[in-house]
Amino acid sequence: MLIHYYPYITPYVLHIITVRMVIRGHLLQRIFRFFIQLLYKHVLYCLQYDCRLPYFKNLRHFGKTAREQEKLSLPLNTDGFESQPAERIIKSRWRRITTRIPTPESDAIIERLRSVEPRSMTAMPRVVWHEAEGFLIRDHCGNQWIDLTSGIVAANAGHGHPRIRAAIKRAAEQDPLFTYTFFSQNRLKLLEKLVALAPIGDAKAILYSAGTEATESAMGLMRRHGQTISPEKVGILSFRDGFHGRTLAASMAAGRPGPNDWITRERLNHYQIPFPFCPQCPQGHECYQQCGEACFEKCLQSLRERDIGPQQIAGIIVEPVPGWATWPMPKDFARAMRDWAREHDI
Repeated sequence: MLIHYYPYITPYVLHIITVRMVIRGHLLQRIFRFFIQLLYKHVLYCLQYDCRLPYFKNLRHFGKTAREQEKLSLPLNTDGFESQPAERIIKSRWRRITTRIPTPESDAIIERLRSVEPRSMTAMPRVVWHEAEGFLIRDHCGNQWIDLTSGIVAANAGHGHPRIRAAIKRAAEQDPLFTYTFFSQNRLKLLEKLVALAPIGDAKAILYSAGTEATESAMGLMRRHGQTISPEKVGILSFRDGFHGRTLAASMAAGRPGPNDWITRERLNHYQIPFPFCPQCPQGHECYQQCGEACFEKCLQSLRERDIGPQQIAGIIVEPVPGWATWPMPKDFARAMRDWAREHDI
């Protein structure tokens, strides 16, 4: 998923990935990979120096909601990224920059934030959001960008959607505002809608205040189920570079192993395998070759090499379309994973 600062990159990457899918020759693959690397460096240069990619002159390719802006893209690492000052006036159909970026006022706010926030909150470009409407966000000077992140998927219906805003106002004007676990008719209405949408029969639902709570609850249910089979069947299998929340178990299922891990995952019965992201195939293939089953088997082999077997796995948590890649898991990989889980009561 691309950051909001450079919305014109996405259709560029979509065009490239479409071409890549029809290239099959080994020599052409090597040439194309070299081209991708050059483009990636060019994109990073544009991110650093506020340049404009020349291929697309306007943004007519985009829809009118934040969900429609979220397209397939290459993952970008913005760790330690600092945007350089830009003083050019830029005006397009949806993007408008009329002042130096970052503005002095933004710099002052960002420095104050840095004095009270951890370093992990400083990776984005030095733009202070002031207001948002639909898929557009603006700073206090009126500079305007497209929010391709959809507010990190929290605003898929668009910022300030009138129906959502009206529903929030209605709820805020009602008494009581909160009932904890006491019964309420409003909760009944929402839960009935959720259960009706569930893909399984006899479903039940529970409401949480954050996705990470739902993740923790789901993994708790997995482990309780596993313990009914065997005391050691408590492991959770997840994919590297995923994101499932900030609480302990959720964070153990996310990211990737590295020297910054504050607790070793496998000591807490959390195990990871690589996500089958075909443009950067973990098995080294040049392109997708209907190889999902073989790819999953190699993932299982990597677990066996670490003395991890299905008798230790209680459940699997997965993003079918990871936010960093917006690339769906291949269907044959998903089927192989499902069959393996069913075979071993996972």
